[in-house]
Amino acid sequence: MKNNAIGILGLGFLGTELLRIRDWGPDSWATTRVAGAQLSGSVQSVLFDWSQPELWKNLPETPVTLVLTIPPLLRDAEAEATRLRQWARWMNQQRPHCRKIIYISSTGVYPDQEGVWEENTTFIADTVNGALRLTTEQVLREFFELKVIRPGGIYGRERNLITRLIHQQTIPETLRPTHRIHVRDLASILSLLIRDPDAPELINAVDLDPMPSVLALVELAQHPEWFPGVESSVWASVRKLPQPDPTLIKNRLIANQLLVNRIQYPFQFPTFREGFPACFR
Repeated sequence: MKNNAIGILGLGFLGTELLRIRDWGPDSWATTRVAGAQLSGSVQSVLFDWSQPELWKNLPETPVTLVLTIPPLLRDAEAEATRLRQWARWMNQQRPHCRKIIYISSTGVYPDQEGVWEENTTFIADTVNGALRLTTEQVLREFFELKVIRPGGIYGRERNLITRLIHQQTIPETLRPTHRIHVRDLASILSLLIRDPDAPELINAVDLDPMPSVLALVELAQHPEWFPGVESSVWASVRKLPQPDPTLIKNRLIANQLLVNRIQYPFQFPTFREGFPACFR
């Protein structure tokens, strides 16, 4: 495949970063809901809405690795599976050269139970969103050469806990470790999977130190010098947050050993301690 060309279905936070980190070549494209959007480099903008079959024909016929970032559209797993199969059959018939697809799923597929959840663990999703993500994975596998990335909470510039504090938005009060990944690391991991045919078919993309959001903020508040321009009142608001009892935190961990040991991915931001300050530089 020439220049490892890609077709991004759903240009958003991650897709924009993926285009930024390297030149994907003139055959690459990305879908938007705005006609004539200007994208980086020579990447073509394609007007597309997954919910409107009349727009599917806009997808180019050139062979590319598809990158699907669009979340499930429906709330009923059976109806979503039917919708996905309709699109996948159309793709197989009308865009037969687009056989490879990487789906950006979520670690939210794993149950909210204690334990270490690995890529090969057998489980049943215990949330609607988790079940929908698993349904998407299963249906796509019927029609495409599929690779799946299950990232933790994706953060970066303008999308992180500090920004939430600045805008006085609520902070998750979960009693389990929050698994995260900086968007720049996730884009780099995705790039590796696109270019490496021998990469694993399923991988958890999470950094090296999951921690409940409030506890992460308490630690970061001890280093305001890491965040030039962030007002002291923002850190003062951390002291007003309800503090979780460490003894009640669920030991629910998402394994990243394939990422660390098999791929040997060199994290740019191994933990939130490096990643969150980088969002303000």
